[in-house]
Parts: sequence; C-alpha cells; structure tokens
Amino acid sequence: MKSLKEKIEVMQAALDEKEIEKCLDGKWNTVIRDPQNIIFNWTYDYRIKQEPMELMIDVYCKECNGWDRYEVASDSNRRRYRKPDKTIKMREVTE
Repeated sequence: MKSLKEKIEVMQAALDEKEIEKCLDGKWNTVIRDPQNIIFNWTYDYRIKQEPMELMIDVYCKECNGWDRYEVASDSNRRRYRKPDKTIKMREVTE
C-alpha cells in the first residue's frame, strides 16, 4: 500500500490530466484519464504512467582503417572529441 504522500502525488497527477495506471494481476493498465470519473480503490496499486526515457548518444570512430572501432563519449570527456561520426537515438522499451 502506498503512503499518504504517494497517494496525493497520484491524485494530483490525475487532476493534472496525466495518465494513471492501476496494477491488476501483476500488469499495469491505464485508468480513465478524466479526473472527474476516477474512483481510487487503494486496495490496488496506482502509479503515474511512466514515459519512456530517450537518449542521444554521440559515437566517434577510434580507428577508421579496416575494422572500425567506435567509442561513446561521456559528458566529462566530450569536449576533447571532434564532431561525432554517428549520433544514435535510443528510446527505452516499457511494458
């Protein structure tokens, strides 16, 4: 069961018209988005629908003769690199 603070966060998100999910049989299902029609039964778990995380990754060619080896730059050493050879967009897969 959620704490009072967590329940308030879920209900506030519903008022802000964010999607709310309810856990039934171990699976998260979307609840009606209209905050006027949601009835919370706190014997179930509710959560704010999670948005998939998106990342942009810059990839740099380390040795570009024969077999290419690529390296991903972290934020701390990004400045020492030239323009990236590739930029890859990644999106998290959620259930």
